[in-house]
Amino acid sequence: MLIEDDSLHLYHLTLTKPTAAIKSILGQFLDNKKSQELVLATSTSIELWQFHSESGKIKQICHQQVIGVIQNIDRIRKGGSNLDLLVITSDSGRLSILEFDKDELKFFPVVQEPHSKNGMNRTTPGEYLCVDPQDRTITIGAIERDKLMYKAQTNNNKLELSSPLESVSKNTLTIQMVSLDTGYENPMLAAIECNYAHYDASLKYDPQSSNLTLQYYEFEQGLNYVARRKDTLEIPSSSTTLVPLPTPIGGVIVAGSSFIFYHNPTIDQQLYLPIPSRAGSSPVPIVCYAVHKLKKNNFFILLHNELGDCFRVLIDYDDDSEKVTELSVGYFDTISPSTSINVFKKGYLFANVTNNDKMLYQIEDLGDNDSYISSSQFSSLEDVFDGNKKHEFKPRGLRNLALVQIIDSSNPCFGGALVKTSESKESRIAMITGHSHLKLKTHGIPISTLVSSPLPMIATSVFTTRLSAESKNDEYMVISSSASSKTLVLAIGEVVEEVQDSSFVTDQPTIGVQQVGLKSLIQIYSNGIRHIRQTETEGKITKKTFDWYPPAGITIISASTNQEQVLIGLSNRELCYFEIDPTDDQLIEYQERIEMSGGQICALALASSFVNKSQRKSPFALVACTDETVQVISLQQHNCLETLTFQALSANCTSAVIISNETSLVAHLGLENGLYVRSTLESITGKFSDTRVKYLGADSVKLSAISLRQSQQVGVLAVSTYPWLCYRSKNKTRITPLMGANIKCGTSFYSEEIGEGIVGASASELTIFTIGEDEDNSEMSIEDELAIEDIRLRYSPTKMILEDQTAFVIESEYGVVSPYQSGEEVDSDYYSAFGYSRKDESWASCVQILDLESKKITFSTELEDNQKPLSLCRMNFGNQKYLMVGTAKDLTFQLNNNPKYKIITFLINGSELELLHYTEVDHPPAAMIPFEGKLLVGMGKYLRLYELGKKQLLRKSSTLVDYLTKIVQITHQGKQRIVVGDGSNSTTFLKYDSSDNIFVSFADDVMKRHITALECLDHDTVIGGDKFGNVFVNRIPFTLSKQADQEWSLVKYQDHYLNSAGNRSKGLCEFFLQDIPTSFFKGTLVTGGKESIFYTGLCGSLGFFEPLISKSEVSFFTALENSIRKVLDPNLEEHDKKRLYCQLLGKDQLKFRGYYNPVKNVIDGDFVEYYFELDPRTKTKIATELDRTPRDIERKIADIRSRVAF
Repeated sequence: MLIEDDSLHLYHLTLTKPTAAIKSILGQFLDNKKSQELVLATSTSIELWQFHSESGKIKQICHQQVIGVIQNIDRIRKGGSNLDLLVITSDSGRLSILEFDKDELKFFPVVQEPHSKNGMNRTTPGEYLCVDPQDRTITIGAIERDKLMYKAQTNNNKLELSSPLESVSKNTLTIQMVSLDTGYENPMLAAIECNYAHYDASLKYDPQSSNLTLQYYEFEQGLNYVARRKDTLEIPSSSTTLVPLPTPIGGVIVAGSSFIFYHNPTIDQQLYLPIPSRAGSSPVPIVCYAVHKLKKNNFFILLHNELGDCFRVLIDYDDDSEKVTELSVGYFDTISPSTSINVFKKGYLFANVTNNDKMLYQIEDLGDNDSYISSSQFSSLEDVFDGNKKHEFKPRGLRNLALVQIIDSSNPCFGGALVKTSESKESRIAMITGHSHLKLKTHGIPISTLVSSPLPMIATSVFTTRLSAESKNDEYMVISSSASSKTLVLAIGEVVEEVQDSSFVTDQPTIGVQQVGLKSLIQIYSNGIRHIRQTETEGKITKKTFDWYPPAGITIISASTNQEQVLIGLSNRELCYFEIDPTDDQLIEYQERIEMSGGQICALALASSFVNKSQRKSPFALVACTDETVQVISLQQHNCLETLTFQALSANCTSAVIISNETSLVAHLGLENGLYVRSTLESITGKFSDTRVKYLGADSVKLSAISLRQSQQVGVLAVSTYPWLCYRSKNKTRITPLMGANIKCGTSFYSEEIGEGIVGASASELTIFTIGEDEDNSEMSIEDELAIEDIRLRYSPTKMILEDQTAFVIESEYGVVSPYQSGEEVDSDYYSAFGYSRKDESWASCVQILDLESKKITFSTELEDNQKPLSLCRMNFGNQKYLMVGTAKDLTFQLNNNPKYKIITFLINGSELELLHYTEVDHPPAAMIPFEGKLLVGMGKYLRLYELGKKQLLRKSSTLVDYLTKIVQITHQGKQRIVVGDGSNSTTFLKYDSSDNIFVSFADDVMKRHITALECLDHDTVIGGDKFGNVFVNRIPFTLSKQADQEWSLVKYQDHYLNSAGNRSKGLCEFFLQDIPTSFFKGTLVTGGKESIFYTGLCGSLGFFEPLISKSEVSFFTALENSIRKVLDPNLEEHDKKRLYCQLLGKDQLKFRGYYNPVKNVIDGDFVEYYFELDPRTKTKIATELDRTPRDIERKIADIRSRVAF
């Protein structure tokens, strides 16, 4: 592979996946008859959530990324099975059916049936998906014309699909499609369709007089034919949703803007009913529904509209006449507007919220006592739409539902930025999301402080211990101070109090405490070892103490213990080893001692957890000396105290720990220079392998093994400048900072009264805390990589600017009336729950200032006169700071709209804004930046410079760039250069010519792109994103850049050609994200990390592009990606299950990442990390092709991620 010297190669990784779920369904995917799981599908991932009856909450048990774009999901059940399969349509052109592997906790495909070519268009089936309630057929439909029906059969416990039966309806658009419950009769479909045959380019479409029809399709099982039934029904133009009813009722409910009606095609029955609407609100369409079967053929039906109101539908059915006698509807409750809702058997409602956090509610009441409107009052749709009959309600607080869980969601995300806070000393990302949130995302785990109290001394070490082997709780907390030469022993119970009869040596600092044998304790202190044996006679506990002393003039400087072994290091460099006699808890010293030749012993470690649970003794010991070395010493009988491995370090080791993972022992080392080293110990030779290094802070690293009983593992607490937690999660080792924990040493403890926690000390203060937050409606576990802090805003944010710990945010909402302009006190909680009052063509807008350190809003000002903020800029005029806001007045989303545009100037006075003046402009000010002490505004095709005036801004320059259409982004490259992003014409490089007082374009892109985000990388290079999900990097040639700086006259007078600039920028990189980029920013999330390019996506994704630093690195990852692409080729028929986990949709990765343009110079890190999920044989095969070992490749992949993020 030829790599050019001036080329740029990026490595892409997604940190958080898109959270905008396109659909949610319920099914039984685990092997449990009473279980019910929730499947959430985003455009590029599948999540499986399990409901826990004990907590009344759902927990994610599976998250799988897919290669491709998911369109729709449903469930189907094999014949004779009690498990459901997941049916997926996607852009791969295949109908995929997945089964869940309960052992691996992953989905894998059992059927991948091709039906169309790769990609999506309006005639490609897959937009609509419905499964017959009796699991006999699967139907997929396109937006226009085509529908395909598959007959599903079970053969040898395998689901098989027949060849598809096609139904073609020319000149027909499908609005909605569902399967009807017909029992054992022929399967039927119902669809809302629109025939556009009589429309042409000259005839304007009128939605009020549209010809929407309710069309039925029937599958003739005997003839194996899909028939389009003739009994069509014209329905109102506002019809949006079809609700199929279960047997024995059957039929379908058609729901639209404030109306429903029932139709049964088998008996031609129709019932009509209006849906109550909010007082003063216009008709609101129904967007989703939930049908839940109760006992004795009863049903719980909920309809949900786009404002979040839920309505319950009651059906009276006469079994004798087999007809529906009455239909009733009533207001149920109001939740956040959702894409889909689901009702669990346990009586819980899940809301897949469209633009906010997802919610889980408990159904406390079915609303039987609420008021209902009956269909007996209406004989036709004309009666329903009668304007004289009003059916209104007022939204109220939750009465029938109770919120029990909030699941964080970051969609839609309108932008982000990197912010540094003094609290965590770690970079965090601020994201503005809808609806009305600013979210701070930090790599870390939050803590809940239980106890914080002063100590009578400066603590340097903390230990906890049980009193006997049978005890489950830690009963003693031992605090040692080397500065005061004291030891404090505390009892852990309902209260923490000092123990007077502990038999510990308290006038010397403690080096180690351990429960050994059955009922004994040992205390290791500077001048010896105290062995405390407890005996119980006639219910009375007596303690006997035995002391071991080192030779005269020699002290103990280091120690490590477990329940069966004790290892101490003496000041004369000797190593003493003890074992515990299992019969009488005696401490037995090994007769030989080993003298370390490298220097003083500074750290020791014995294994505190083992791979084999029956194993009780550590086979190895780590010995670190002050000559910057660490040795592995054998403790086995045939070669006890023999040196097996010798390893040099970059600094002295201050502490060491050995714990086990699933397969081997792992050594953890904390160094003096702030480095944390993790390395695997070979089980026989004790050699170090697979070594990983991470910088934790400026202080030396102190380690301690801690028990994480909730996740059934032993982790490592690493304390440097601030504490970190190392643990295993999802088969990966993670090291994550603990947020808000100010400790210098610590260890874990467990008690029935407090539960699982960590006790730590900093100077003379003791702190007891638990990992994760314990709140009523949200949870944080160690499996979560990002801690999220939420600041509630007034409206939906659109733009944000950060300055240190201050955020300036402009916010707006369309079609609502602001209650804040009246000057009266406003109940923000009420409007947060139910939204603002609706009014057509009305804007509610404001500017807010936030303090990110205190997470509070410090100032808010409303933008009156129906203004919508478009752009935001903070700049200096002289010594004063100003905030500029570009607005549009009376803006609507209709043709022939002529809003008025302004630039509002605010003076920043501390944490407040003072209105200075307005400046009217003749084009929308969509982009503003500071430029050489002036305000540069991009409006339409114009670039204009403004200076501050007393009554308005003063225009100093105006440049018309005639081949642009709408400037949406501007970034300053330095000096007099800028790059402009256009709404449809990509990027243009311009330079300010001070002699002519204009901007001159000298280079632009070879492609037409619809820019959504833009960021400057260097003086010649920009990265941008467009509204189709593409990311690109453009650079102007070096010779052109040099001419623009040094020989400007040669460039200035170049002729433009092809309706664009005289030169073209070079495309360095191309990549498809499947999420619309909304912002780019540079930085790193780790201490001492490498600066990279982060991005946020509209659907809530967060990721980064990391520049590869050498040609060898580029060659390695390119070869690795190609090798993985070969083994995961979707066209290969023979796949083992491990590889099937990675190919759920049957889509080629290269086609996916090159959706619009071929991938160029970008490594897909998400795809490369599939290497971890491959089977050992495939890993070895790929490693052999690359002349590496599998462990080398895994380390390479992990290292490139850890340079920038977690």
